[in-house]
Amino acid sequence: MINLLLAIDPLPVAVESDSWKRLLKLCRKILDECVENIITHFPPQDDSKFVNERFYADWTVDHEWGWQQNRGIVGHNLKISWNLTRCGHYYAYLAEQARNEGDDARRRKCLGMSKRCYEVAQKLGKNMEEVGVDLIRGGIYDALERNPANGMPTEFAWESTKDFWQQEQAILAYYILSGIPNEHQTEEDGRRFLELARYCTMFWNVFFIDQENGKIYFRTTESGAPVVQDGYGLQGGHAIAGYHSFELNYLAHLYIRAYIAKSAGQDESFCLSFRPRNCEGVKTFNVLPDFFRPGDLKIIGVKFNGTPQSIRDSSRFQIDIENIKPGTKIEVEFMPIRRETASEELRIQKEREGVVEMAYDTAG
Repeated sequence: MINLLLAIDPLPVAVESDSWKRLLKLCRKILDECVENIITHFPPQDDSKFVNERFYADWTVDHEWGWQQNRGIVGHNLKISWNLTRCGHYYAYLAEQARNEGDDARRRKCLGMSKRCYEVAQKLGKNMEEVGVDLIRGGIYDALERNPANGMPTEFAWESTKDFWQQEQAILAYYILSGIPNEHQTEEDGRRFLELARYCTMFWNVFFIDQENGKIYFRTTESGAPVVQDGYGLQGGHAIAGYHSFELNYLAHLYIRAYIAKSAGQDESFCLSFRPRNCEGVKTFNVLPDFFRPGDLKIIGVKFNGTPQSIRDSSRFQIDIENIKPGTKIEVEFMPIRRETASEELRIQKEREGVVEMAYDTAG
């Protein structure tokens, strides 16, 4: 749903626009329902650090289902944290759109949804630091008991192993959490999320890459030794091939470039290439690479088959393609926009909300 919304919001300039409008309305409705259900029903209602994962039709929690029982999956919690943060950015974008349209009620509603997304995402990220992240060796664990009976914060459901796809969720969650705007978290929290992202990235880079065969291990022990028994040596399973690998390669690159400031003098820009195969009926092409909040990125360069194009608006992530041929290579260069202090972040946010503050602490 996120990828579909990226493709159609803002609406393509099209010969037939009504169908696009209906599709956008439906996608937003589905996203709203999904986010509301997750925020309302999934967070723990007891002393557990884990979300509830199984429900009956009336949203009654089921802690006796199959293998799940009363257990939590660390990667599932961080996947929710990651995607709620993405949705928080999207609602911030919708709030900005509503402000530009003069719809104050909708603006406030979207800001409220954005804040709720961030709050739940941060809570889950912190919860998993307490019980699911290996703070000694890096990486995250697999299945844990939701309510440990061993008198410790963490009780393994089976073994203390670590799976590839869960490391991916942790890396993406903690990198994007580190980029939550300062008006929604302290700078200390942002730095801690970045540290956790790097703990998880280190473990993945060191232990999950099969250097001899150029592949990825599915499972390792807590110390990083590959587990290859009982079919785990197969490296083309659903949890390795396909979207988990694509997501990690693509989105970790985006989040590191967008949210992690480089040293002075280092180039912070990054490029993405697109090649639309069928341009019939549409005159524009959306190029925002993920849900980012307004003011996170700007476009500093566009090329068609290597030829530079003029940029009318660096904050407009929609490229005019009316006169290009299908298969044209579109190169877009992005630049992250840095806010140096929490005070600057707060000032910009207040300006967006129509509040002018004449004096503020530039020292942060």
